[in-house]
Amino acid sequence: MQDEMGCPLVLVADDLPEIHWSVAQLLRNRFELIGSAYDGKAAIEAATTLNPDALILDISMPLLNGFQVASRLREKDCKAKLIFLTVHDDQDYVEAAFSLGALGYVLKLVSLPTDRRH
Repeated sequence: MQDEMGCPLVLVADDLPEIHWSVAQLLRNRFELIGSAYDGKAAIEAATTLNPDALILDISMPLLNGFQVASRLREKDCKAKLIFLTVHDDQDYVEAAFSLGALGYVLKLVSLPTDRRH
């Protein structure tokens, strides 16, 4: 399903509001952000209600993690394409994501404050 302008519909599931804002800014010209979820249970509810074309999904969320969300959505025959956006730079996580049908695995770059006293 796409919006009237032909833009794919995207749902973002991540427990950090900053990620929702950043993703919205990155995607705003080619995709329509149709919803946000801040925990795994809300992600399942939003995905089944809103029927997005794509779900950008964090792994480490409260209530249910991203892998649990992906698994449950597949059981419900959800057709959304899954893209994991995560801090987990680990081959086992990558393999788990793709075994659940992910089309992408993107690492979040964590910005840490710099100490200029050195």
